[in-house]
Amino acid sequence: ALDYLGKSQGIQRTRELAAKHANLAAAAVESFPATDDENMRLSRRALVDLTQRVITRTK
Repeated sequence: ALDYLGKSQGIQRTRELAAKHANLAAAAVESFPATDDENMRLSRRALVDLTQRVITRTK
């Protein structure tokens, strides 16, 4: 099964799809209305950071 995945580029395609969805999620968070609330800004930044962490983690 692992040999087939390597030959079919399934892992690479899965990573690309995950990156696409992570970027869409980050864009959705960035589209939220602006706020002066520092906690809201920190929470939004954490959500965006999480989308990137999920696609760049190695384990």
